[in-house]
Amino acid sequence: MFYLGALRDAEDEFSPRSQFWGRLLKAVEIPPKVEKRMIKVLSAVNKRLLKADPMLEDISKTLGGMTKVASASATGGADIRLLPLKPWDLLSKAEVIARNETAMAWLPLGHHGQGLQSLSVLFLFGAFITHLLGELYEAHSTPVLALEEPEAHLHPQAARALWDHVKALPGQKVLTSHSPYFVQRVPFRSLASYGWTIRAQRFDGCEIRSQWWCKLIPRLCQSYRSTLRSSLWTADPTR
Repeated sequence: MFYLGALRDAEDEFSPRSQFWGRLLKAVEIPPKVEKRMIKVLSAVNKRLLKADPMLEDISKTLGGMTKVASASATGGADIRLLPLKPWDLLSKAEVIARNETAMAWLPLGHHGQGLQSLSVLFLFGAFITHLLGELYEAHSTPVLALEEPEAHLHPQAARALWDHVKALPGQKVLTSHSPYFVQRVPFRSLASYGWTIRAQRFDGCEIRSQWWCKLIPRLCQSYRSTLRSSLWTADPTR
């Protein structure tokens, strides 16, 4: 079972140590021939960059003095690596760039709004499930995702369009939503509503697919915002 809270931080989720992005990066396999060629090319580029500004070469010579203090040998030295040479050092610095339209510039996720950053975590989860679920768990594993407020930070049009993408995620989804725009696209037979009775200190739950709730569907549609606020929706209440 996986849980994604309402405060989905793209900076944390796309770090090399995160549960989804980090594992995806570590699963990347680079053929030995490609790796060898890559190291050779990057080493050559690193040398050219160092020679581009004489100050860099002087700095490396100055730093080399530390080896003469640490060791009696005078053959030591220091160098500056401007580019990562090992595959993981390179992959760990990978970042996702995006643009909403072809006429716009490519920007890192951190330069986009909170809505797109939140969405990126949902789609990252989909990529993780597609590529690594069977490998990390069992071949025929089915994920269960508990997701809070998938529409967070999105404008109404985007919230309406989001349901189709959430529905396409593999496995079972249990969602909470405060947005009538998001729920508008969810079939009524795939909904369950739960409410908390404060005075009685008890939890009351009713399925919309029941006969009593079906009679209230027209009224719910008329008072969508007030009736459906602070509700819990699940993609399949029978499970």
